[in-house]
Amino acid sequence: MWQRWRQRDDIIFKDPLNTFAGLDNYKKIFWALRFTMRIFFKSVWVDIVRVWQPVENVIMIRWIVHGIPRVPWESYGRFDGTSEYKLDKNGKIYEHKVDNVALNSPPKFRVLSVEELIQSLGCPSSPKPTYFEIILTRTISGTKRFK
Repeated sequence: MWQRWRQRDDIIFKDPLNTFAGLDNYKKIFWALRFTMRIFFKSVWVDIVRVWQPVENVIMIRWIVHGIPRVPWESYGRFDGTSEYKLDKNGKIYEHKVDNVALNSPPKFRVLSVEELIQSLGCPSSPKPTYFEIILTRTISGTKRFK
């Protein structure tokens, strides 16, 4: 599973709270993460949202981890974050930094169905205030006129 050509033996892992050094510790971190996720979630998967190279020898990955809980009273798990991989001159990873982790963050956007898209184009930008019309109608029809 762990291919030694991807990372160096002295790899450093950093997150907002911890820093670990060494390939053995790096493997243990991900083993513990997988183990913990399997305890709390019956299904877990990762979506890679974006991969880019902001500067030479740095690769950035934006990811989302999704989890379906084992118990019905727990909420759906969603963890957004970024990983920054720094590469040495041989292309091996010497540092992996995890950052910008947001737990159960809402989706940034939702793809509209064709029906919703058509409705949004045909409707005025602000709703008609029918609440006030109903109250006014009830008030007027409910009042008695005195002569």
